Amino acid sequence: MAVNAELVDTLLADNTAGSYGGGIYAINSLKSWNCTVVNNSVTYFGGGIYVENGSGEVYNGIVLLNSSNRASGADLEKGTGSTLYSVNTLTSYTKWTQATGNKTYSPTKPLFTDAENGDYSLPANSQAVDVGDNAYVVSNRDITGNTRVYNSVVDLGAYEYMLAPKANLLFTAPLGWDAGVMMTSDASATSDAGTYKIGQDYYVRFNMTNASNVPINNSFVARVFVDDGVVKTYSIPSLAADASLDYTLNLGSFAAGAHTLRVTVDSGNSVDESNEKALKNRSASGEDLEKGIRAMVPAAAGYADEEEFAALLKDILLRAAAMADERRAI
Repeated sequence: MAVNAELVDTLLADNTAGSYGGGIYAINSLKSWNCTVVNNSVTYFGGGIYVENGSGEVYNGIVLLNSSNRASGADLEKGTGSTLYSVNTLTSYTKWTQATGNKTYSPTKPLFTDAENGDYSLPANSQAVDVGDNAYVVSNRDITGNTRVYNSVVDLGAYEYMLAPKANLLFTAPLGWDAGVMMTSDASATSDAGTYKIGQDYYVRFNMTNASNVPINNSFVARVFVDDGVVKTYSIPSLAADASLDYTLNLGSFAAGAHTLRVTVDSGNSVDESNEKALKNRSASGEDLEKGIRAMVPAAAGYADEEEFAALLKDILLRAAAMADERRAI
């Protein structure tokens, strides 16, 4: 019993009451969003919901299969002067003060996964799937923690149908990092080096995250390549849900010329992921997760850094242009 009740993503099932409201008894007001009120019973008034003195509002709900000794009060009932409003609710009740977009329950169509054994989640072919109104979604997760709107249109009731959740490996930038994969000038840098010098050691820093609520319980590998050669393989035995790992590896120095740094994660598809086909940075060779960085090390032997070498080159070009102008003037 509640004086004023607001319920979101709630299951009220298999309850029994004496006089009022087998599932919900609201003395004054009730507001519910994506709630399932099913298989409750009462002796007298409102097997599923009873609103005594105020207003009852039900959005994207399921109110069904409740019972009362009074035939008229099986699912919902209200006291004198009370009102009942509904939007996109699956129900057999017809005496709403106002109803918009309600769905008529069909006993011949699937609804719950296994109601007889208390499983009120929705199967793929449930009559409550993808028939709600997204304008009345007030939470991001359903009663089990699954994403609330899975297939563009919200489901009715406390459960959102979705395929079995899977892991989701991503490169992610920890707080303060510029990117999830970087080639840095020291082991603690948080951004790409940008310019590169002969004789200086460089580091690869990368962070991977299992961006899902499903843990990875089998091993997989991450590899670091330089110029298509493997320089380091990391074996990761498991990765918890929503957990991250970051690595820092000294690559040493580079000879003059163009070089490619590449990091791959789970290239052997050991992890069953939700985004196997749509992951960004997928390479043509099929790695699940890959990020590449190209570095140009200048041929600047004898000079302190790339800027000094570039200044010398600019000076040479200016002198050559001046000499050409002098020849044309003769």
